[in-house]
Order: sequence, then C-alpha cells, then structure tokens
Amino acid sequence: MTCNVETPASFYYWYHNNNWISTGKNYVIVFAGSGDSGDYKCWTRTSGTSEIVTLSVISGPVILQAPLYVYEGDNISLRCSSAFRSQATQTIFYRNNQTISKSTTNDTLELKYTDLKATYSCSKQVLPTISTHNYSAETTISYTENAGTIPVTFTPDWNKLLTGDNITMTCHGGNYWTYHWFQNDMFVAEGQTYTITSAQVGHSGIYQCRTSHGDSLQFRLEVSN
Repeated sequence: MTCNVETPASFYYWYHNNNWISTGKNYVIVFAGSGDSGDYKCWTRTSGTSEIVTLSVISGPVILQAPLYVYEGDNISLRCSSAFRSQATQTIFYRNNQTISKSTTNDTLELKYTDLKATYSCSKQVLPTISTHNYSAETTISYTENAGTIPVTFTPDWNKLLTGDNITMTCHGGNYWTYHWFQNDMFVAEGQTYTITSAQVGHSGIYQCRTSHGDSLQFRLEVSN
C-alpha cells in the first residue's frame, strides 16, 4: 500500500483497525493471512488522515453470503458462492460445524428465524478435483438492534459480493428528505437509492445512509475477487 499525498511528507504512519502498525510511505504485507484483513489508513502531519480501505484476505475460492441486517422474527436466505461458478458441483451447508444440507443444484439455504443466532459455513466441490472441498469462512448470524434508526434495504440482500456483482441500497424515509451515502465516512452519492454496478474490491468498506431526519445503522460490505 502506498500513501500518496500532493506534498511529500516527512513522516507517514500506518494504522490497522485504528492500531498503529508501521511508518514509511509504503506498507508491504508479505504472505498475507486472514489476520491481515481489516480497515487500513495512513496519516501524515501535512495532509491528515486518508480514507479507510478495507482489506479482505480469503483463504479459499468460496464465500458464504448473508443479509446485512437480521431483525428478530426474520426468515433469511444464505447463498454459497464460488468464483468458479461453472465448475462448482455439490454444495454443502454447515451449522455450528454440523452438516445440515447437501445439493448438486441449489446453492441457497432458507433459514427460519428459530435457526438464527448460530454459526454457518459452506463448502463446494469444484471441478476437476471433485474429491476436494473448498470451504467458506464462518459467518455468525445474530440479530441487529433497531434503535430507531433509518431502515435500509438491499437488492440482493447480501453483505458479501464477488467482483462484477451489482447491489442496490435503498434508504427508507420521507419523500422530501435529503439522502446522502457514505463509504468509510467519505461522501459517495446523493439520493434515496445508491447502486454499485460491477462491484470491485475497492467498494468494500463501511457504509451508512444519512438523512435530514436521522441516520441508518452502519454496515460492512465485502467484495472479493
């Protein structure tokens, strides 16, 4: 990662999840691991703090996609998605490390609200090595507290995307409200809906809708290649 500023600085400071980790204009991660995932930013005395960049280190070609918000009483869907869509064969879902579903045709799992507050993962067999399973990272499903915030809905309702996917976010409020969208506290769009077309890794981050009558909850969107 390179900290680019208009006026060269004497000192550069790098932060990972708000913890100082290094100095210098460049920060290099050698042999990245899952512990390197998180939010990064650089700071200089002359230019201040950069925008936050979210880095996701994935250990395999499979991700488990889940809704961004889950409220008590909701029924939800999970989807096991693979970068090798055309080569994927059997899909297996796990709850708390126990197999609960197998399918050669369906990569989604419907959950009743009574099954939530658990940890889920999935695996896929990918051609040509169908004897080998590729596993997703674990996703813990829990309820989101609705503390009088402005509701946001998502189409599709996933918090993890693959590069090239589309997503539309809608902020629900009055007809004459003003709506502003922020990514990592940086303004990105105005209007009641915000659509990302052909998502890229740089679209990962913390999003929020801010209106003239209140703000939504913050939510994390992860885009993996």
